[in-house]
Amino acid sequence: MASNKKGFVLYADQKDLFEQLSNEKAGELIKHIFAYVNDEDPETDDLFIKLAFTPIKQQLKRDLEKWSQTKKGRSKAGKASAEARANKKQQESINSTNVKFVQQSSTKLNKAQQSSTNPTVNVNVNVNDNVNGINKDKKEIFTKWLNYRKEIKKGVTVNSTINSLIEKFNSTSVSKCEWVVNQSIQNNYTGLFWDNYKESNNPSKSNFANPII
Repeated sequence: MASNKKGFVLYADQKDLFEQLSNEKAGELIKHIFAYVNDEDPETDDLFIKLAFTPIKQQLKRDLEKWSQTKKGRSKAGKASAEARANKKQQESINSTNVKFVQQSSTKLNKAQQSSTNPTVNVNVNVNDNVNGINKDKKEIFTKWLNYRKEIKKGVTVNSTINSLIEKFNSTSVSKCEWVVNQSIQNNYTGLFWDNYKESNNPSKSNFANPII
């Protein structure tokens, strides 16, 4: 018999065969069958035993072949099931990694959006808080410049810069402040070019260096 096979089958329709034998011969036949299925390669010179065992032997071989095929099928199915479970586990791991990546990316994006939003809030606060420090005769020009910077997404967010601008405006004539601000707005500059005021008739872009925002 095959290894790991612990049993065999005798069929009900084989009862007639045993009944045609004497009890002694039937006992010998049973012993012969057990010796065969235990791979003892039994031999007999008894013609009755040989004739009776032949159909039983053929049936045992057919049963053994059927059992072997069933075992292979189960083994194949077990491997396929194990492979499917491994693939599922791997896919779940990939999906979990993707979810974590998306969540992390979303968190970073939210932080970036919050970071990009905060400057605008700071601009509003800083401008409103500090615009009162400007001389009254230059307040309108100063506010015009800050609003322009906000419109081009270059809002002034640092208090020290606001204070520097206020100091510069307060120490400069109204006409010069107005001219410098208008020139920067008309030419879409992001800074104020105070030194070009002397060239007000025909200012050159190439001379616009070291601006003060």
